[in-house]
Amino acid sequence: MSWLYAWLFWTGVSAGALVWLLIHHLTLGRWGDTWRPLAGAAARALPVLIFAMALWCGQTEQIFPWEHFPAHRRGFYAPFQVCGRTGFALLIWTVFAFWLSGPVRRQGAAAAGLLSLLLLGTLVSFDLVMSLDPHFYSSLFGLLVLLGWALSGLCALILLSPPDRLRCHDWGGLLLACLMLLTYLDFAQLLILWSGNLPEESAWLQLRAWGAWQPLAATLFLAFAAVPFLLLLVGPYKRKPAFVRGMAAWLLLGSALHTYWLMWPAASTALAFSPSALGAWLLLGALWLMNFFFWRRRLGGLRAE
Repeated sequence: MSWLYAWLFWTGVSAGALVWLLIHHLTLGRWGDTWRPLAGAAARALPVLIFAMALWCGQTEQIFPWEHFPAHRRGFYAPFQVCGRTGFALLIWTVFAFWLSGPVRRQGAAAAGLLSLLLLGTLVSFDLVMSLDPHFYSSLFGLLVLLGWALSGLCALILLSPPDRLRCHDWGGLLLACLMLLTYLDFAQLLILWSGNLPEESAWLQLRAWGAWQPLAATLFLAFAAVPFLLLLVGPYKRKPAFVRGMAAWLLLGSALHTYWLMWPAASTALAFSPSALGAWLLLGALWLMNFFFWRRRLGGLRAE
């Protein structure tokens, strides 16, 4: 579970960076003029993550409860199918990452890439996160995970960019927009599950929002949603590069904790800190950064045309 958690988070950072790369191909917004090589370098970590899949693909019996179901109850959940679908998704995204990280604008390809991220990302989130509790289902879950990826990718790009007074207000606005959407979807999912009052869905929500994991849920809402939201509303703050970069670092940490909150209760009904999860997160993060700086030097100072 530790490696799957770390892998999913850093895959989300690369996929999120790819989201912003594709959006910039479509819009050519001023906010992303210097991001093309950075987003391309971040997205090009996906091949490394394809190979890193092997460590959790070989442990599906210890991770996923559906491994212990009779064959007729598994549906389309089987180790080969789940790993195959995930690998296929990352392979498609890798093609877009290498194709669109150059200076030439490709609107049609970018639109196709965003569609693939929406469809395949939803499938990956269902396979790897929602299936950790095989009795739980939420139609909003895929979009919730994808927005978390977009926020993670945005935070990483801000942190890896040089300070820029001309664009930091735009970056702060993007952080605010992503945070608002993610918080709204979290609340919408909570409201739908609570009002539906179905036993299998209520159990998932009860454990995370009102059970042993409630302290982490409250921390995520207060420290990583409410307070950043109020601070990002203040226009003068968003004109300060140090504030925007600090907020990006804080929200990136919040994204890591949010992913942990979604996944780890499936492994432990008691609130628990996992040193192995932290170690896997740091190790894979170091590999991700090494790959990023390698491609950053290769891509150089490419700018949008």
